[in-house]
Amino acid sequence: MQRRRMVALLGGAPLLGAQAAPGPGLDVGFDDGSFPLQYGLADGSAAGLYPAIVGSVGQRLGWPLQLLARPFKRVLADLMQGEACGGALVRTPEREAYALFSQAYYVERLLVFALRGRVRTFRTLADLAGHRVGVIRGWSYGAEFDAARQQHLFEAEEVANDRQNFVKLFRERIDYVVATELGGRLIVPTAPPDQPVQESERPVAETPIHFAMRRSLPQAAERIAAFNGALRELQREGAILRLVEREMLASAR
Repeated sequence: MQRRRMVALLGGAPLLGAQAAPGPGLDVGFDDGSFPLQYGLADGSAAGLYPAIVGSVGQRLGWPLQLLARPFKRVLADLMQGEACGGALVRTPEREAYALFSQAYYVERLLVFALRGRVRTFRTLADLAGHRVGVIRGWSYGAEFDAARQQHLFEAEEVANDRQNFVKLFRERIDYVVATELGGRLIVPTAPPDQPVQESERPVAETPIHFAMRRSLPQAAERIAAFNGALRELQREGAILRLVEREMLASAR
């Protein structure tokens, strides 16, 4: 499969000498239906690029992490209640009220997909006006898109994962799908031969992805600082880019 364009953040400063103590094991929740970035295995564990990156940071710090795959709304609920950390979240003002966020470890490109010739090619949010747009339940798609959704510029239809949205698109039950560049491009080849799918030339958003922890957890600020330090070390060593390459090659098989 053609090599995918990746957007990985490169870091700088070295890890500080003092690290937050690992303490008891931490549960970290990931969306269970966003292949190849984060998805669930049969045993309930999380796999994909984002769990691989967070797991590598935890390993560098000596933290015992349990990487769990859950419906996305459950990931948010567990984070809010302090039951688990969030492994791969977009930072929003609402979430910052109860959670601390690491520096971004990846930038996710969100594209708009449509059946070729059915609707106009997406160029700006105004092109979505009055149309049915498939999104994933609980996701943030960037401040501009989220604001347009709240203003009912378009009709947002929620499902659990990208594949369900594309099935609806193939059946012409929605007009557009907003999906990650990587996930969408892996699903597009499954379209019926008489229903070719086109993708937008520009992303609807480029959203940084973060690790998050409930503010009230013991040593939360220290742990986030330690996470950031270890992440910068791995970025400086090139380990994050190698993880990106490895996971994308695996998903293409």
